[in-house]
Parts: sequence; C-alpha cells; structure tokens
Amino acid sequence: MSISIKPSSMPLEKIAEIYNSNPAFLQKHLGECKVCTKWCANEAKEMLNSDFKRYEITDGKDIVGFLDYCSGAEAYLSLVIIHNDFKRKGIGQKTLQMFEEQIKNEGGQTIRIDVVTDYEDNPLKFWQKNGYTTQGEVELSWDDRKFSAIKMVKQIYG
Repeated sequence: MSISIKPSSMPLEKIAEIYNSNPAFLQKHLGECKVCTKWCANEAKEMLNSDFKRYEITDGKDIVGFLDYCSGAEAYLSLVIIHNDFKRKGIGQKTLQMFEEQIKNEGGQTIRIDVVTDYEDNPLKFWQKNGYTTQGEVELSWDDRKFSAIKMVKQIYG
C-alpha cells in the first residue's frame, strides 16, 4: 500500500466522515458519537488561527485520514486520525515515518504528542513502539472538556 501525506485540501464532508468513523474517539473527546461539517469548519478555523497545519493521508486513491501539527524546533503533533476502515494496516506507522521526515525538512529537532490514554483503543503502545518516550503528564482541553494525558517526545535530528 502506497501512503503519502500532503497539505490538506479535503472537503469538510471528508473530514466529518473520518471523524465519524471513530465514534469511541469522539465520545471520549467530545461526549458525542458524531460531528457535522459545521463543527469541522469551526475546529479547522481554530487550528488555523493557532498556527496548526493539516496534512491529509492518502493510500494512493482515497483520503484515509489526516494529521494536525504545529511546526517548530519541537513540533507538536496534535492529532493523527485514520478512518476506521483503514486501521491496523500499517498506515499509522508509515504516516508517522513520513511526518518525521517532514519535520526534519522543516528544521525540527523533536516531536511532541500528548496521548490521552483512558479509553479502550489506547494508542500508547503504538507511540512507544515508534520511539516516543514518556516525559510526564499533562492536562488537555478540547471543546471545554479536560483530559489527563501522557506527554511523549521523540528526538528526530540526525
């Protein structure tokens, strides 16, 4: 499977479809099992206003997910979300490898991600397997909800 990432021009309907294919994620983070395109537009606007970039993930023919991040010496990876139909096929790992190269090309030295862990599909092992180490605990907010999370970091410079 050929995976690529590129700056996103996804329609809001596709963003909503990807979010909505992950109802457990939405339930945990928003208290809802579904989002609409209006919510997606507001969320994208907030991210853009906070200097975040969105990259779409494709498998050669379909958009299968996206990631949101902020550049810097320590890049902050806010979200990686894969359409549920495409999970557990190596897409996340391939995406992460390409993202790390993108951050190196932008002059980044480390990547940080905050991992919410107290739900069934806990991704902590994925991040550990890919070289991210625990740096402590943090509290996150998303749509007026607060979450405990694990701060993880990976050094990516040569």
